[in-house]
Amino acid sequence: KMASPIRVKMEARSTGGATSVKQNISWFGRLKHNVRLFCQSSVDLTKKETMEIFGLVPSAIQAFACSPVQEAFAFTRSPHIVEVRLGATPQVNLPVLKADKQRDVLSLAWSPAVPRCLAVGCMEGLLIWNIAQNLASVPTYQFLPCPPVCDLSFSPSGLYLAATSAAEAAIRVWDLKDNSCQLFHCGRTRLVRWSPDGSRLFFSGQGAWFGFLDTTTGRTEMRTAEQPVTAAAWAAEGKALLYACSGTLRCLLIQESLEYTLYDEAEATHKSVVSLAASSNNRIALVYNADGQHKALTFRLNVAASLASLSEGKLQHTHLPVLSAHFGVQAGNRDLLALVTAQNASESCVEFPAL
Repeated sequence: KMASPIRVKMEARSTGGATSVKQNISWFGRLKHNVRLFCQSSVDLTKKETMEIFGLVPSAIQAFACSPVQEAFAFTRSPHIVEVRLGATPQVNLPVLKADKQRDVLSLAWSPAVPRCLAVGCMEGLLIWNIAQNLASVPTYQFLPCPPVCDLSFSPSGLYLAATSAAEAAIRVWDLKDNSCQLFHCGRTRLVRWSPDGSRLFFSGQGAWFGFLDTTTGRTEMRTAEQPVTAAAWAAEGKALLYACSGTLRCLLIQESLEYTLYDEAEATHKSVVSLAASSNNRIALVYNADGQHKALTFRLNVAASLASLSEGKLQHTHLPVLSAHFGVQAGNRDLLALVTAQNASESCVEFPAL
């Protein structure tokens, strides 16, 4: 079942001066070597929350990930080096993850169950890093050889890790208790997303198709799409799978097997969703490319009585073109939205808009 696109009124953010608390927008100012990022609270606009300081990187941020359980995020400092930021930790002695086998990092994923455990996918395989509470200690890692890793997804328990590669027609699922690996032959896949209850793996490839892998039986269910799937995320505690293709955001209700079109810009000639993220609080963020204009949109997803809809649509103001959107957590289980933006191919930074 395909419903008509639901029209959502978009609220544009002001682009005025960054010092006015009335605008409730994120603010950042360039220093000589750093980008300082602030996020103004939507509850008390007189207080500013310093979210993080990122160094301007000599090359674009190729991979970025927010932890789902703590104030932490990681990003590629160079093609081979990953840096980590841990909440309000002073910007000294922060972990820098590098190893001889960590060449050309392609993807990052934090464990949802093991604090300070980060998976790094690269051209030569997987590295599972463990960052000690004592930041003076050197981070340790395990190396798991496999074909180049395109995408990563932890199981909710953190005991298993799924990895995709365009170099083989299978999904690898690693058992991190003994580092054993099982292959599920699902075709050449690019995206992989583990459901919140651990029962399913969503996957998609370069063609106009996607599928689900039952993690209990190993059986797969294949579905067709109008165009290749460019982004996907589970939402509503696993009741809904959001995916994007042909510039359209769609929602598949799993139990009811009903499908809805949630967002589409009919006026745009060339359009695509380049990034999609969902929080545990049913917030949705997508990066939309409409006729060459990259913009970040946020919504509230509503799922009830076999219906799916969007509300609270907002256009997030950013200082630079947006490349990807990510959700993390702040104190009090509040959502943290991180937008990776870029001035050009050699300079990237991260902005934290207020929600």
